[in-house]
Amino acid sequence: MTLTPPTLAIRTVQGGHKGTVAASQTDEAFRIFFFIGIQRIQDRLNQIAQRRTAEWSLNQQNDMMPGLPGVTYADGIRQLALPFALYMPGTVVLDVWDAALPSNAAVPAGQRFTNPEKTDSKIGVFLHAFDLVRTTLVLLYNPSTPFRCIIYHELLHACGESQEVRDIIDGVISHSTIGCEAITEMEAKLPS
Repeated sequence: MTLTPPTLAIRTVQGGHKGTVAASQTDEAFRIFFFIGIQRIQDRLNQIAQRRTAEWSLNQQNDMMPGLPGVTYADGIRQLALPFALYMPGTVVLDVWDAALPSNAAVPAGQRFTNPEKTDSKIGVFLHAFDLVRTTLVLLYNPSTPFRCIIYHELLHACGESQEVRDIIDGVISHSTIGCEAITEMEAKLPS
């Protein structure tokens, strides 16, 4: 694996102004993510995961987690069972589609590896999952989720995971909740 930050290749931008905003904000999130650094992100993710696992183990395991319909405390703990082990990817290709993901219109973005070594990825952003309010992309089904957190979620996939992990979970806790908390916390500490 390479130690230098990957390249973001913006290949497709559909959707006019809304697509341009998505591409620009994805590029900004990408630069922030790799400026913070893979090792620092990994370390912080694992710290938060350990703390949350300890906290959640004190609850009734079949109780639903607040704000996460259908996710129990046991589910959250299971998603954090394996530690984060990130690596530096090669190239990441971005496609911004003026469409919905055919299999699930609520999905705002997705990532897939484009080579067997899992060093290169493609991230697709699906604009039909968003409203554009001035210059802010707002997720239709969960308006409180910042666009940047959606991109951080996909970048965490691009920076390392095994197929076994992906087959079990798509990171509602690990990649979204813990990922967004860790990275936005670190982002807030960056110099202006």
